Amino acid sequence: DWNSIDYKLYDHFYKKMKKIISEQGEDFHREVAMLKQINADFHKQCYEKVFPVYNGNKVGYSLWKSHETNLTCKTLATDDVTQTHVIGLKQFKDTLPPSDILMVRNHMQNLKKHNPAMLDWSDVYKVLHPDDSRPDKNEL
Repeated sequence: DWNSIDYKLYDHFYKKMKKIISEQGEDFHREVAMLKQINADFHKQCYEKVFPVYNGNKVGYSLWKSHETNLTCKTLATDDVTQTHVIGLKQFKDTLPPSDILMVRNHMQNLKKHNPAMLDWSDVYKVLHPDDSRPDKNEL
């Protein structure tokens, strides 16, 4: 049964992680507390509303009007899978086939319906093509 194998793997590495964390010194725990505080501060500063999407499995956000163009807030609101895609686009933009780029753009546009605060394709386009001054960045 795949679920039992997954559970055993998860349980093994969860226990291993807990052991490693318990062996860390005060500096580690102080840095974790500081990171949690920074995240809480960004959350309060950036997000007006928080709501579940996809049956509660992911969280969506809406930004305060004053932060709608803030890339830090938008990046923090973007899920890890999308961020991994964006990093891959940036690293391999000269070798990726257009179909891969289109797949990422479509993925982002679909998620944006549920998480309006996440990065827009135009934000990613600016990173990939900083010298391009076309007004419509939604095209490839």
